[in-house]
Amino acid sequence: MHLVGGLPIEIEPEEALIPDERKALARISRQGVGPGERALPFRLRLVAEPPWASADPALFADGGPAAIDWVDERVRVSHARFVAELDPVDRSGRLFRRSRWVGALEVTLRTVLCSRLPFEGGLPLHAAGIVPDGRGIAFFGVSGAGKSTLAGLSPHPVLSDELVAVVADHSGTGPAPFALTASGFWGTGEQDRTSEQPWPLVALVELAKGARGDREARSRDHGTAGPAPLVGRSGRPGPSGAGGPGLPHGLVARAGSLVRSPGGTV
Repeated sequence: MHLVGGLPIEIEPEEALIPDERKALARISRQGVGPGERALPFRLRLVAEPPWASADPALFADGGPAAIDWVDERVRVSHARFVAELDPVDRSGRLFRRSRWVGALEVTLRTVLCSRLPFEGGLPLHAAGIVPDGRGIAFFGVSGAGKSTLAGLSPHPVLSDELVAVVADHSGTGPAPFALTASGFWGTGEQDRTSEQPWPLVALVELAKGARGDREARSRDHGTAGPAPLVGRSGRPGPSGAGGPGLPHGLVARAGSLVRSPGGTV
């Protein structure tokens, strides 16, 4: 059993995995289900024949990203080097690989996570995930807003600079109804995994592009049954000459202080 972003995935047959795919799985996934996590496994089968076919050559272009579409209540993923079909409702899928390219499995697993996790009460989030003092904070924003910069300079554990998973905490004992966990997928940077567990999600912070490191923040208190508060917006973290190396640390610290004191200002 492989846990990808809090989602259990079984790959069959395991012996069909090539060495590079096994290395990728060791990097992306973790073993077992943690406290507060519960879900029936998604079964991904490695097959010898394409699960579907099309005469459209644009669906199988090489040198570009995979094409992903929703057809006949299935998610279809196509590329020159692989074809996959996923049923997020039935928790099953098939992957046909035309070569030994490890990206086929990685793209398919990422698509499984993004298509199935909402059915489990979770959400894949294009964001940097940072854990100050055991509390998960997700920083999201458009491309170039500073997610990777913030993650790369953060003095705190980083879950990802690209994709994190918001999952429901079913334990009933955590301080928040949702948890933030690593997806296993990174953007421009990557570091050793810092945690084998989900962290209580206490805040979502929107990063906005800006020439300066000026920040605005607001908080909303949704109570214990609601989602984590949207703490506010921040200008893009600048270089050391425009805010100093301490800016990411200060941004995370101030976001955390807002969560502890709803209604505060930065």
